[in-house]
Amino acid sequence: MSIVASVAGFIAVICGVFVYTYFAENADVRLSLDGGWEAVHVVAWSRDASIIAAVGTPAGGSEDASSAVVWSAHTGRVLFRPAQGKGNVEAIAIAPDNRNVAYIVSENGAVDVRKLVTARLPQGEVESEDTLHCGFVSSLMYSPKGSRIAVISDRILIWDTDQRKVSDSLDIERICFVFSARFVAENRLLVTCVSNDTLFIQEVGPGRTHAFPVPASPIAGMPVFSPNGMYLAYATVNTLFVRSTTEFEPFSSFPALSHEQRLLSVSNDGSGVLLYDTIGTVFFISRTSGRSDTAAKGNRVVLREAVAAAGGPGSIASSPDGRQVAVPQPDKGLLLLFDASTGKKIAEIHHRESVFHGPEFYTFQFTPDGSCTTMRKRIHVWKRY
Repeated sequence: MSIVASVAGFIAVICGVFVYTYFAENADVRLSLDGGWEAVHVVAWSRDASIIAAVGTPAGGSEDASSAVVWSAHTGRVLFRPAQGKGNVEAIAIAPDNRNVAYIVSENGAVDVRKLVTARLPQGEVESEDTLHCGFVSSLMYSPKGSRIAVISDRILIWDTDQRKVSDSLDIERICFVFSARFVAENRLLVTCVSNDTLFIQEVGPGRTHAFPVPASPIAGMPVFSPNGMYLAYATVNTLFVRSTTEFEPFSSFPALSHEQRLLSVSNDGSGVLLYDTIGTVFFISRTSGRSDTAAKGNRVVLREAVAAAGGPGSIASSPDGRQVAVPQPDKGLLLLFDASTGKKIAEIHHRESVFHGPEFYTFQFTPDGSCTTMRKRIHVWKRY
């Protein structure tokens, strides 16, 4: 009996350690969402961070299969599951007023045909279903007031939600390589693309489907929009620029750190830019001058500890307000948060999905309100730090 009791006691201790570790590491998780997926691919938030929608590969399904779930971000309650049994959901977006959600459905065997479905929140009643002729859709986005939807595929389609038709389109494959797209006004979509080492801003809208070059040759790395679309940051081999997307006048410029710097993000007010160089040093540069027409050298905070811990800066990002920097270690299930102005560590986030499953996540993102979200099979939404 003593041997049995000892073995039972040992097992109890081991289980207790696992349980304690799980709850200790997830104490700051304010929401944990399970869509029944093998892997989460896309997460979309409403602008007020009250609704979350996600797309993933169903557990036990084929690699090409994908499904979606829409939740309340306040309670974690499932609002509805789009297109159940009607095809694969490729992309999803939530309207600015939280009244509708739009998603793309591809039927089995369809190559260049997709369905754009608009459903009413919170229950998901289908309001409209229209056919689009395009390939795989990588993302959807609503315009600021919700009267347009941008469909990013092998073509860029601007969908008029009132007239239920394509109002503008752009064949991007014939132009150049596209980096990103962002609505900066109700009828104005900006697309950044590079052709022959020159940055082009492709403007899409009524009577505006044209491209114009930005004097930034040769371009160094990927240009990035601020989360609100009001600023665009890009770099040449000599200078880092931040421009207003409404006037395209220089907002700030900084001396280049090196010939191989890479941009990561720009804050909503255009005052801070996060970037790194080839030796893996991360810099957060903030504008020191209050005059928008004056070049500023900026303040540079080196996050050496963050980069060393991550083994490289490939997935580093900053919060929407530019005050925090997140550095992931996905294989360890660890996300480090730093103060962007001082480089001081704020928090360590440990992503663990179950008591007996090791800490690991595939990717992460900041929510509109500045919280962190880590994703693997489940989605963890963490408290704000």
